Amino acid sequence: ESGGSGLGLSIVRSVALAHGGTVGVSCEDGVTSFWFEIRAAR
Repeated sequence: ESGGSGLGLSIVRSVALAHGGTVGVSCEDGVTSFWFEIRAAR
């Protein structure tokens, strides 16, 4: 357990969506993973 405020994923989602990206979550064998995708500038 951590003492965080719980804002991290909300901030990541806002930034990713502002850049046309996506955010997701997956759970396999009891391990939960969060990910985000945005296009890199060239």
